[in-house]
Amino acid sequence: MSFWSELSDSVPVMEMRQGSSPVLSQLLQSSEYSDFTLVCQGQEFHLHKNVVCVQSPMINAALKGDFKESKTNIVTADQFDPLIMQCVVDFWYKENYRPHRPTTVKKEHRRTENHTDPAKSEVKKSKKKSSVPKIEIESYLHHVRVNAAADYYQVTKLKELSRAKLQHLLRSHWHLEMFPTLVQTIHGMTGDEEVYNLLALFAVRHMNELTELPEVAELDWGSEFTLRVLRCCGRNMSLLSSGLRKSHDDCARQAQVLDNIDRSCWRRRTAATLITFDVAAVEIFFRISIAGVTMAIM
Repeated sequence: MSFWSELSDSVPVMEMRQGSSPVLSQLLQSSEYSDFTLVCQGQEFHLHKNVVCVQSPMINAALKGDFKESKTNIVTADQFDPLIMQCVVDFWYKENYRPHRPTTVKKEHRRTENHTDPAKSEVKKSKKKSSVPKIEIESYLHHVRVNAAADYYQVTKLKELSRAKLQHLLRSHWHLEMFPTLVQTIHGMTGDEEVYNLLALFAVRHMNELTELPEVAELDWGSEFTLRVLRCCGRNMSLLSSGLRKSHDDCARQAQVLDNIDRSCWRRRTAATLITFDVAAVEIFFRISIAGVTMAIM
């Protein structure tokens, strides 16, 4: 199975939201009425200001301000891989993205790959080769790269979507041996702090398993990520403490209710006993009275 088929299958197909329109998809495919061009390592995307600028404040400022882009209507994005920018463009027009297979026009991309995507070189520099296939690590990194582009161009909804897809992968394709290398590789890839908080959350959830791995002690996660893990632990402890207090209060209230029920039952039993005693006393008094009347008649 190829990387692209694995990556596609690992993320659930997300239907178009109500805000997306098939008309926009047609505009993207045909490039009709395009009024600016996004160029990424030689690959051109013919786009529309009315669609893109409302979603990306950064591109909006570049095309409307006193910059070269506003005069040429050309925005350069050579710092990202063309396949990642294709995902960003897809989101602008479809409010979703899926991985794209590399095209045959890749000569320029290969020449610039080593210095345009530092994350790939960091994977190669790892001291220990992960026992997890590279295809799995690339699946995670793909969404982080999309998140990095979304953070750079200030596309808030795409940041949220890429985090959601990453979270889905972490839940459905969890690999214990891969996670430490993943954390070290992702460090510094994106400016979205919530990505690192998400990794810290999963580190806490699998803390017992991770601490048993010998390679964890050899990896340098950095004090920043360690602090995130500690904060996450602190939040979990606070939530646990609050939950215990709530459970204690609930138990106290239930005990009070049961105590009130017991008292009510005791009062009812006492009342029933008194009623029984009163009935018996009346019966005895009635019999005595009849006996007295009978003796008087005789």
